Amino acid sequence: VSTSSGPATVPVWSFRAEGLSHPIEVVAVAPGVLVPRTDPTSPTGLAQAGPTLDPADSLVGVDGATITIRIGHGACDGELQAHVVEFDDLIVVGGTHTPPPAGTACPAIYLSTPSALTLTKPLGDRVVIDVVTGQPRFVGIDGSG
Repeated sequence: VSTSSGPATVPVWSFRAEGLSHPIEVVAVAPGVLVPRTDPTSPTGLAQAGPTLDPADSLVGVDGATITIRIGHGACDGELQAHVVEFDDLIVVGGTHTPPPAGTACPAIYLSTPSALTLTKPLGDRVVIDVVTGQPRFVGIDGSG
């Protein structure tokens, strides 16, 4: 199985059922070992997200405590806003927008708009993470790959 620390080998019960192309597999663990997932809580200072979340396509530049990102969005999306949440070891960036009114004819064009964000302190060795994909963003490397 895949874990946040890499692959792990675990005991599994495997059940085959007529009509299914693959077996049903269940991790075999003692009761109480697996705990239910808890819903995450928003970090303090997180901006209220708009109706649609947009990715940070790339990290364009860093100048002290200012970083410039490109936000991906549609051609008719309105009120585009960039957002940043800072932690001691990482920065999470992305954007929000309001969708066009229902029934609006809009071309299927993807845009990537630059936006400057001011941090509370210089970026330093903190990594910049895209809010949509969870992938790091580096200057000069876009997130399309």
